[in-house]
Amino acid sequence: LSVGTSITDIKAWGGDIVRSIRSEHKVTLAVEFLETNAYTLEAFTGDSSASASAAVIKNVGGLRQKWIIDVIDGTDTVRVVIPDGEVAELGDLVLNTEEAIKYPVTIACYPDGSGNKAYLYVDNV
Repeated sequence: LSVGTSITDIKAWGGDIVRSIRSEHKVTLAVEFLETNAYTLEAFTGDSSASASAAVIKNVGGLRQKWIIDVIDGTDTVRVVIPDGEVAELGDLVLNTEEAIKYPVTIACYPDGSGNKAYLYVDNV
């Protein structure tokens, strides 16, 4: 989960910074899906007709929808809820015999009606 901002400095005559304005706020989530199913294939390829066994790769926009992603680490569970997110970047699909197949995507998070881009919940069981 990456949260980034850009700041634009306003300078007075002579170069002194007299004000800083946040000009950009960006939230993205980079994930690697470890399952091969219709959902992951649709997210990775953008093919809305993808099934668990087939998908086509073509030049289409990224899948935009609500995302709920659970990460389990031992006894801890982290849930990330993205009310409006779009697949913005794809990683390389590596096919070899030395590791599991992973579908890497980066999801751009857009603000909901309350201005929130993502919600983070942690459950320590």
